[in-house]
Amino acid sequence: MKDITVITIGVEELKEIITHVIDTKLSPVIAQSSQLKEGEHELITREETAKKLRISLPTLGELTKAGLIKGYRIGRRVLYKWGEVENDLQQINYTKYQRKDLKH
Repeated sequence: MKDITVITIGVEELKEIITHVIDTKLSPVIAQSSQLKEGEHELITREETAKKLRISLPTLGELTKAGLIKGYRIGRRVLYKWGEVENDLQQINYTKYQRKDLKH
């Protein structure tokens, strides 16, 4: 069984201890969040998203309904986080018509 020790400390000393613990635990999180690309969490409208992707609004709606692009509803508006939309884009590798002498 563990022994319990009760000590008396001042309010300022308790604040310093709590601040030290929070700083040591949160510093990695803060460093990671500062490394995020600027604009990654920028909310943009449906129109802006469709314009950036060069697609129509109905196509954007279909992609959102299919779950390929994540949208956020605020009231009646649907907004998108541009960083997430960029992450949802996938590179396509075409091999059907690739020249055989160019393969690595």
